[in-house]
Amino acid sequence: MIKVIVAEDKHPILRNLVKKIEGYNSQLHVIGEASDGMTAFEMCLRLKPHIVFTDIRMPGMDGLELIKQLKEACPETIFVIISGYSDFEYARQAIQLGVKEYMLKPVTQHAMDEVLERVTLLALSQYGAKEQQYISDLLKGRHISTPPFMPEAENKPYHVLIICVGAISKFHIDLANPYHDVWFKFDMPRFLANIRFIAYDNAWVFDGEAMNEIVVVFRCGTESAFPTEPLYEAFYQAFSQQQEHFFTFAMSNRIEKLCNLKLEYQLTRMILSHNAVFGMSKLIQVGDYALNAPNLIDPDKSFDKQKLLSFMKNNNKEALLSEIKLCLADWERSKLSQISIELCLTHMLQCMCQAMLHQNIVSRDLKLELDEVISISKDYLSLFRNVSFLFEKFFHHAQGSLDSASNSVKNAIEIVDQYLQDHMADEITIADIADMVNFNVSFLSREFKKIKGISPIEYLTQLRIEKAKRLILESSNHKFKDIGYMVGYSNPYYFSKVFKLVTGLTPSDYKNANVTTEYKE
Repeated sequence: MIKVIVAEDKHPILRNLVKKIEGYNSQLHVIGEASDGMTAFEMCLRLKPHIVFTDIRMPGMDGLELIKQLKEACPETIFVIISGYSDFEYARQAIQLGVKEYMLKPVTQHAMDEVLERVTLLALSQYGAKEQQYISDLLKGRHISTPPFMPEAENKPYHVLIICVGAISKFHIDLANPYHDVWFKFDMPRFLANIRFIAYDNAWVFDGEAMNEIVVVFRCGTESAFPTEPLYEAFYQAFSQQQEHFFTFAMSNRIEKLCNLKLEYQLTRMILSHNAVFGMSKLIQVGDYALNAPNLIDPDKSFDKQKLLSFMKNNNKEALLSEIKLCLADWERSKLSQISIELCLTHMLQCMCQAMLHQNIVSRDLKLELDEVISISKDYLSLFRNVSFLFEKFFHHAQGSLDSASNSVKNAIEIVDQYLQDHMADEITIADIADMVNFNVSFLSREFKKIKGISPIEYLTQLRIEKAKRLILESSNHKFKDIGYMVGYSNPYYFSKVFKLVTGLTPSDYKNANVTTEYKE
């Protein structure tokens, strides 16, 4: 709803203008009419309109003075002057005040429609940005200013949708995740715009808490039940045409009060994390799940502990890995949740550490390693490949081969380091790098981090962003999208997102901040 105030001292003209404005479309709502400047001024301060149509010559305060006085109090309000005078001086002052349109009387419907088309698009753009920021602040628990909605909009029901593609990632910046760029390939706003069976007033799309997530907030237009299942099916069909990945689709309860948005968002996220099934797409409707439901699997019963320990003590690596593969196959058939798989694998590794009396075989960051392994796994087959290296360490330790292999590992890491520096502008994946030195992805990531302090993908990102920062400051001729391409990011939006994740600033903000600093110095 776009709020409009009209100020005109001649009543017949005032009524005619209001009729033309409200007849344009249902988005425009004239919330105030004034026949003098002072009344218009007080009305604008109280009602905060998006658009003000004003005559120039009015009693009390003329239109130009009205605009001048309102500029500080209502900086985003769009002003349109309607005057019977084509005097150049009026037009010059109007331009100086930032007036968007200057119309001459008598105003025809055609002329009004042309102006309304332009100012409506501008108002929607400004209004939409404020709504987007307001919803974002609610989700993140930030300090909230005055809602930019009409009162009736606040009282409508809302829903929060979280979609996670692939495994749930515990890392906000997770460039090793195979789905870190999935939302740059699938156009969610366009998908929502093409959905005809959902009666919603608006939908806002946000980044999730990991790069493979997306969050959508719906404001519903009716009191009927939200069609979650049809929406899930429509998304499944559209998404599967472009991507062959599993995803978890979690829809919140109905939110009657906007102030409860954050609470319901957190609840939806918690239900998702407890019930997402690894390797399989799933619809989760929060109302169907209990928050405190116990884990459905006992880690002690998820594998044959004595059999695995026997294989390990007899140095039978192939048999142990085969048994783990059987366990994973059984978990896949049982459709275990990701959190259950994490629990079982953690317990399995801890049992083996305790049996070997060398708890330091697995790094102190055991949980972090498992989180990394699961986040980079596309399915159970890749999960088995990635987790195998965690178990193979026990055999390296038993054979005393870790020290003898350390030099060759260090040499391989230095080769990877040099390759990343020389080819940062190329399209590089962690799998390609691992194949180059005949390492498993998780093994390479772990060993690289031991030596360099960060993972290879984080290292590559660091190299790229550092070079991008230099190019931004050194060159005024290159566009940001060209700089992104020069450091390995073919998608300018993805480059901007990664740049902001790493530096806290967009490329343009970074450039402006440094230019300002240099100027002050």
